[in-house]
Amino acid sequence: MSCPLSSKEVQNIIDLMQAPFDPITNFVPKCPRKDNCGKENYKPCGNRLRDFSHETNSGIMQIGRRNGGALWEKINEPTKNNQPNPDKNNREEDKLIIYPPIVPDFAEYEKNNYFKRHIQFKHPLSSQRANINLFFPILLHPRVNDILKEIKPDFVSLAKNHLYKGFKLEFWGSDSINEKGLLGDHSPIVGTDADTAITYYNNSNELCLWLIEHKLTEHEFSKCNACKSKNKTSNNDCSRSFADILLNKNLCYYHSGKKYKYWDITGENLDYFSAYSKYKECPFEEGMNQLWRNSLLALSVEKDEKQPYKHAFFSVVKHPENTYLDSAISKYKELIGNNNPKFNVFTSGDLINAATKLGDESLNKWVKWYKKIYNV
Repeated sequence: MSCPLSSKEVQNIIDLMQAPFDPITNFVPKCPRKDNCGKENYKPCGNRLRDFSHETNSGIMQIGRRNGGALWEKINEPTKNNQPNPDKNNREEDKLIIYPPIVPDFAEYEKNNYFKRHIQFKHPLSSQRANINLFFPILLHPRVNDILKEIKPDFVSLAKNHLYKGFKLEFWGSDSINEKGLLGDHSPIVGTDADTAITYYNNSNELCLWLIEHKLTEHEFSKCNACKSKNKTSNNDCSRSFADILLNKNLCYYHSGKKYKYWDITGENLDYFSAYSKYKECPFEEGMNQLWRNSLLALSVEKDEKQPYKHAFFSVVKHPENTYLDSAISKYKELIGNNNPKFNVFTSGDLINAATKLGDESLNKWVKWYKKIYNV
């Protein structure tokens, strides 16, 4: 965005995120910004959903930082042990934005695990919040195994003695926010993580890890920020082929400047990227970037001797009417092979259908609530 935001404009955006939302008519108030920005804030996603795409996700975080960082610090103020301060989160308010029966469990999770609420967490179309509303009711239900094996055929039982009752939000392979993680890219502000990590036992009674990236109304996966970095040098060249970068990893600023391990891990797992030799330029500048990084996280977990998992997998779950992501997903499947067993895509509708089949009263109540809120 070319024009700076005033403090009033920041507050307008925050007010929008907290504005009443009618899940039936999908009414979202118009953006207050009417100056030289020149961008339309609300764009249709699929047939019904709308996306607060102009200022959510990393954009709204940058707004907070550009205005002295006070907004960012206020929402994410940590306690002395580097845990987000649960007292800052109004639990009565949570009952309005999170499926009410799971609010106590979510409060317990936040108390015992590092979890950084996105600034747009209160917005009706917050993907982070939707992810909690989708997975917590399933993962905490006695029939979780029956639901998830419908999505993942090798799933036998949730490994409840690992992570937090068998799962973790925003998993990056470490329990400390001061560690850089398996990819060497993590900090308290940025880094690769999976929205949900699920531990389970497969048909051979092997402990497995299932990493899941959740998308609601997003138009694209996260793109590469290294290729546009102002700190790039003449030695960095994104136009070089996949094979060239493997031979000289310093061609990528991720490697030479950021010291991230992306290309090291990629080189160690070329059988995963089976069609890499076909790419005459780096394929990870656009939406495939996030898919690549999350796959690298799964591959790293599987090979890390400190991790207890025999196998690790990566999936994307998206709203059934969000077709904007399909192009990046198709391109990524071409790179890794359409039948790659380490990667798959499913929808929130698939989970809803799997839960509905069981005819469980408590699940049916959640299904009715979720379908109304998110138009599934």
